Amino acid sequence: MPLDQGRDSDEHDAIGLYGVLGYAVTRRTSEIGVRLAMGATAGQIRWIILGQACAVTTAGVITGVVGGLIFQRFISAMLFEAKPTDPDTIATVVGLLLVLGLTAGFFPARRASKMDPTMALRWE
Repeated sequence: MPLDQGRDSDEHDAIGLYGVLGYAVTRRTSEIGVRLAMGATAGQIRWIILGQACAVTTAGVITGVVGGLIFQRFISAMLFEAKPTDPDTIATVVGLLLVLGLTAGFFPARRASKMDPTMALRWE
């Protein structure tokens, strides 16, 4: 197993989450336009999108941790000098994935907050 395979996996996770959130922002363009037309600030729009990113990331992290604990017997054969239940490793991975998730959600949130309400309402 190459040393940087884990890093590549994290990059793919971030790109995938960015794609999912970018698609969600595109699907919600008219909703965001209505919110902006009704007086929502750019910060409020960013928090809506970042909240969605946080929810998706948290669901994925919880699923991964629970799955890892359930299948620890199979995973232990692939680990080198680490236990599948090592709290430091789990905390580090969870923290890294949460940071990646919020970073991946930042760019779609920024794009959504800069929408022109009239153009967003015409979007179909």
